[in-house]
Amino acid sequence: MPELAEVAVATRSRATLRAKRPLGEFDHRLSPGNIVDDRYRIVSLLGRGGMGEVYSAYDARLERHVALKTVFGDIEDEDALSQLTSEAGYGLRVRHPHVCEIYERGSDEAMARAPLHYLTMELIDGPRLGTLLRRRRLKLEEVTTIARQLLRGLTAIHQAGVLHLDLKSDNVMLRRPWRPHEVVIIDFGLSASRKVSRRLPEDKIAGTVSYMAPERVLALNPSAESDVFSFGVVLYELLTQRLPFAHASGSQAASVVRRLTDPPRPPSAFAAAVSPELDAFVLRCLEGSRRRRFRDAGQALIAFEAIMASTDD
Repeated sequence: MPELAEVAVATRSRATLRAKRPLGEFDHRLSPGNIVDDRYRIVSLLGRGGMGEVYSAYDARLERHVALKTVFGDIEDEDALSQLTSEAGYGLRVRHPHVCEIYERGSDEAMARAPLHYLTMELIDGPRLGTLLRRRRLKLEEVTTIARQLLRGLTAIHQAGVLHLDLKSDNVMLRRPWRPHEVVIIDFGLSASRKVSRRLPEDKIAGTVSYMAPERVLALNPSAESDVFSFGVVLYELLTQRLPFAHASGSQAASVVRRLTDPPRPPSAFAAAVSPELDAFVLRCLEGSRRRRFRDAGQALIAFEAIMASTDD
């Protein structure tokens, strides 16, 4: 097990990496009606991130609406372009109903100040799962439906030889109609190959600490078990409307120590409808040692389906 003394240093590094980059000289703000690459007509702004914006756009060539993700900055902005390249490269490997479909990456060299780099993808018309969770508590039947779909999508990702590495409730979106729920995993910006088997450089690790497996926070090699841990955090959140390793003091370092050494309280402590079998499933996903978790999403899906089948009997 990693030395716990490493935790505080690693956690401080993660906080630095997650800091939003201020808008600078190459801030590309697009307006409705703007045309990108002689093809995409901007419809509306969908959201902003630390490195760019996401727009609803109309693809005149293929006559369909798409989401168009841009990055701020010119060709020297390695962080933004690296993340866009990663999202395109890994996302294009996966085709599944519960994974956002990536179409293509391109750039508009005719922009006034610098090229605009973009990625087009499936336009999903519902809210983020995290937004839904902040609005209301979900029924157990809703939770199990969403969990099954997430595991199916994550299984497809793992079978494609990809690690997502940023699974969280705000990286899951819902398609309309929202009932019965149909969820879609988005954002491959931090993804990696399943062949990764080495300790990663500190400056190559990023993500949201609350959802990260302990080995990820400590900059150890990621694995499919790391995604299983993140899925376990999302499932815990779905069942209880809280995160499993929240710390009263708000200290991220203390939270990481806890996930290495102490299991969280079972979901049934906060949601009486959760069965002992589902409790055990969630806690296995959240094991501090990856060797005690499910080896990948496919194995977790088999176990989850068995629990659901026994519940239906």
